[in-house]
Amino acid sequence: MLCWHEDFISMADKQLGGSFIIRFDYRDTGTSTNFPLGEAAHYSINDLCDDAVAILDELRIESANLVGFSLGGAIAWVIASQHPQRVRSVSLFSSSPVGPLPSGQDALPQWNSELSAQRATAPFPSDWQNLDMVTDFLMFCVDCTSFPKSEGAEREEIYRRQTIEFARVSRQGNSVQSIFNQSAAVSGR
Repeated sequence: MLCWHEDFISMADKQLGGSFIIRFDYRDTGTSTNFPLGEAAHYSINDLCDDAVAILDELRIESANLVGFSLGGAIAWVIASQHPQRVRSVSLFSSSPVGPLPSGQDALPQWNSELSAQRATAPFPSDWQNLDMVTDFLMFCVDCTSFPKSEGAEREEIYRRQTIEFARVSRQGNSVQSIFNQSAAVSGR
């Protein structure tokens, strides 16, 4: 799982003392089980949560501090609500709730229409096995969500990590395109 920068992991590891960090690729991510685009009906967000809890079971970990980014945050959120005894704490980054907010809560800010217009111009690859096309697309996605935009050495590092992730997925015979199955799994489509 390369979206967690090694410097961040090293810093967290030092801060945690006697604890350890478990990172894993959930379905349709990295070198985990991948399905062809459109075949997400094989799993739901609850299945992704069950996978994470199964890892805790396999490692004989009774409870854990969960940290989740994006969909990983949604997974951590659902685990905390369905298995509170397994969760010591939850830290969420760039994540949204799955399902409606509790009554009386203000709605979350709406999707930015300017960002939607920008994303509509995404350079979707015609060949998902082509490193340059896929990396250009992934970098476009990074640019859509980076404020301010990444530049210089930071941008080069992001690009390097994207190419490594592409290589990891390709070695398995999988396609980066399968990440789009996750939104269908989360929304229940």
